[in-house]
Amino acid sequence: MNIKERKLFFTRNGEYTVWEMLNALNENYLKEIFMFVFSEKRWTDSMPDSPDAYPWFLYTVWGKQEEDGQEELYQVINAYFIESGEPKSDFNAHLYIYQGFSLDFESIVLNLSRLKDNLNDFEINDLKMEFFLYPEIGEAKNVLDIRFTSEHTSYYLENQNLQSLNSEIRIYLDLNMALMTNYSNYTHSMSDKNKFIKEVFETISSHRGAVSPKILSDQSLRYLLTIGNTKESASKLKFEIDGQFKINIDVIHPTEFKNLVNQEDIGKLYNRYPLTQLKVRLSETEEKYLMVIGDEGKLLSRAQTIETSDINKFIYRLGELLKYDYLNVNYLDSIKRIARRELIGTDAQKNNTAETCYKGVRSIIKNKYPEISEPILKIITNAFFFCIKENHFPKVKVTDSLSPAILVVLKKITGKQDEMINSLFSALIEVYCADEEGSCIIMLNQIIEIEKKKAMPNASGF
Repeated sequence: MNIKERKLFFTRNGEYTVWEMLNALNENYLKEIFMFVFSEKRWTDSMPDSPDAYPWFLYTVWGKQEEDGQEELYQVINAYFIESGEPKSDFNAHLYIYQGFSLDFESIVLNLSRLKDNLNDFEINDLKMEFFLYPEIGEAKNVLDIRFTSEHTSYYLENQNLQSLNSEIRIYLDLNMALMTNYSNYTHSMSDKNKFIKEVFETISSHRGAVSPKILSDQSLRYLLTIGNTKESASKLKFEIDGQFKINIDVIHPTEFKNLVNQEDIGKLYNRYPLTQLKVRLSETEEKYLMVIGDEGKLLSRAQTIETSDINKFIYRLGELLKYDYLNVNYLDSIKRIARRELIGTDAQKNNTAETCYKGVRSIIKNKYPEISEPILKIITNAFFFCIKENHFPKVKVTDSLSPAILVVLKKITGKQDEMINSLFSALIEVYCADEEGSCIIMLNQIIEIEKKKAMPNASGF
């Protein structure tokens, strides 16, 4: 059997088995427990072969006792365990987002109780489910924890070992966000976990449809380093180079993020290539780091320093950023659909016209502001075509204009006059010119939110 009987992060709730407690104790405590069973109780007349064998030896002694003896030894082990302090855990989980709205507490409890009594559809022998609902837990509010448990038998030589598999889901009901633990050998298979989380989302919310880990975009990772925390230190960054390979940057000495990207070699990578992974510090006073693997939608920490409160704080921070994630989306496909509907010609011609228009807007911005970084260029271009798609046209003084060729296409697509289109373009360029401390994406979102309130629902028909 592996040293750890099970790995729990969210639903541990202070509960440890005898085996887990023994493996968490240091050698001095284990020797004192041994003296209790050897000298005081005389439950054994032998001793462990080596210090590493103490947990196994004491567990075997405990298992041989009658109920009263087991309880007495348990109390001794537990007292030392409490004195030594609960062990901290490493962390490994996938991030999920669900659509729609979360149900009220009463409905959630009722629905989960029904699910708990009917787990046969998962086709896992002796599957059990527990759930814990917290109106408030530390700084987090309206949190739901769910644990799926079943037994797994492993074989080695003549030995047959029974081990508990535990897959945990923590759901932040106010954020429509969830984390599902991903510990190898201690959680269920990915196919089983996909069934768990899909069923849970449909049980506790109005979400319907496919579920997959939330991929964190290049821009989301960048804003983790800049928005509201400009002094954040980064100890690892990974960039994807033209879809061919990835480059790791390991920072040996702590440095402010601005100082890091101002270094010529790193700055070239940062301004040109997408960021796929980064390692962020969770505490200003302690060595607590979390690896954010954006292209897998995963949060990971191998150091046993992370606590649930650290994860809660980070998720709330991440939740604030993800509301801007629509500005990280390329809307070329949407513009092509509008072009095929509104323009004359073959579909291939219409698609080509849309692509030329998209690239043209990007080129105009780049030519006028050659110093603009690739990430900011992307989100301004995305913001422009998002507004085209959603029929959002803020009215400001026209200070920047698109080329006549682009305006001809956009007039046909939108039905708007040149001044309206150039007004939108000017409003977005004005945000770039005023951007300070990485706030560009926030300011763009503010403009769009204002226009949303003015617009009729579904104005674009999409």
